[in-house]
Amino acid sequence: MKTFDEENVDFKVRARIYQRKGTILLKTKKYKEAVEALEASLFESKTDVVKDLLIEAKQKFKEWEIEQNLNPELSDAKNKEANQLFKEKKYPEALKL
Repeated sequence: MKTFDEENVDFKVRARIYQRKGTILLKTKKYKEAVEALEASLFESKTDVVKDLLIEAKQKFKEWEIEQNLNPELSDAKNKEANQLFKEKKYPEALKL
């Protein structure tokens, strides 16, 4: 079975497909995947609708990350991981956590 990437599909059609995928992922609260799909849609065709959806998805993803860090078990795990990276002198990666 061929995917639309393997066939000669118009870039506007690809953009629309990625936009729909991103919208569905956003509604199912899979924010990271939604951001990736919407960015792919913007790569194919830049539209204001997709830009707005991408901004919304990024905001919700950040909120979700903050919410996950409020959980004490997850925050302790991330803290330990950051400490390990710091000990390995991987400072930029440690700061991202």
